[in-house]
Amino acid sequence: MRTAAGGITEADYIYFTWGDFFCAESYEEGKTKSELKSFWKKNRAAILDRYFAEGRHSGQRPWPFWEWEMPEPRLKVGTVEHWPPWGKDGPPKKPEIHDVYEEDFDYLKRLGLLEPWEMEVDHADKPK
Repeated sequence: MRTAAGGITEADYIYFTWGDFFCAESYEEGKTKSELKSFWKKNRAAILDRYFAEGRHSGQRPWPFWEWEMPEPRLKVGTVEHWPPWGKDGPPKKPEIHDVYEEDFDYLKRLGLLEPWEMEVDHADKPK
């Protein structure tokens, strides 16, 4: 079956937006990572056009962007304490400290990677 996303197959679209499941379960079979990256690069615009047309929220991108296109790491914006569950010796003695990184929208905005329509979306409900 073909899609409106530049003539790519439904399995192509699902794999590059949702990952390896349903009709894309065996999508990677017989393909190298280089071939997958090349397909993404060639069909990126068509995939993103459909992805955004289907009502994705601003600041979201399919997984290949986050895996193959990030121009730099996210900024660390803080830390959070996490108390692990009790172990065989009782409660934990201290919390684990986890780094917190900037959210997708903030990352894309900081690097000027948002689409023009994404900048028009109201993000007033977003904590500053």
